[in-house]
Amino acid sequence: MELRASLGKIEQMKRKVEELEMTLQNCEMRIEFLEASEERKKEQIREVADYLQTLAV
Repeated sequence: MELRASLGKIEQMKRKVEELEMTLQNCEMRIEFLEASEERKKEQIREVADYLQTLAV
C-alpha cells in the first residue's frame, strides 16, 4: 500500500512539473513578444525624434 501511495505521489508530481513547464514556456513566449514590441516602440521613437529634428532645422 505504501508503494502505491508513493507511485501516486510521483504521478501527481509529474503532472505538476508538466504544468509548470507549460507555464514557463508561455511566459518565455510572452517575454519574446514584449521584447519585440519594445523594439518596435524604440524604432518609432527614433523616427519621431528624427522627424522633429528635421522640423527644427
